[in-house]
Amino acid sequence: MITNNALSVLPQELHTSKSSLSSFTRLFLSVMLFCALYFGLSTSASANTPLPDIELRDFHSGETLSKADLQGKVVYLDFWASWCKPCKKSFPFMNELNAKYSNQEFKIVAVNLDEFAEDAQQFLSEIPAEFKIYSDPDKQLAEALQLPGLPVAFVIDKQGNIRGRHIGFNERKKNKKIQQIEHLIGL
Repeated sequence: MITNNALSVLPQELHTSKSSLSSFTRLFLSVMLFCALYFGLSTSASANTPLPDIELRDFHSGETLSKADLQGKVVYLDFWASWCKPCKKSFPFMNELNAKYSNQEFKIVAVNLDEFAEDAQQFLSEIPAEFKIYSDPDKQLAEALQLPGLPVAFVIDKQGNIRGRHIGFNERKKNKKIQQIEHLIGL
């Protein structure tokens, strides 16, 4: 975010015109996001690192899900929130993944990060999930993985190692995720 102090170092013409500043800000943020995604400037978990120990709660039953429960399965671990617009687009994709691979050694673990459960319930009433939803009550897993934003998904192999990290949701990148999942399942 550009603050007033940061504006003082910009050329005068950039902060005298609201539209120029707006264009400059969009360009700056776009370049920064590209660099972070392309060069991996984030210090969050990356490919070939073990998934940290987890203790998630089933959103409906309250049952606990641990790392041991996921052993032997390829996992699509997705973090989302009701206010996240790209998250709304990712749910139909996760429903497709669940329908296609649920008979394989595959599991979707969708972790809601809303502050209030009612917000997540409202989201799910509009965009139903055909897979289980979990919460990260103390945000320990989200913190351990140092999420760069939402949505973010991790593809985890049968041994519990993170094999891919996908930031945001983009229809054009669905095939890459599917190929990664199928490779790990052994299809």
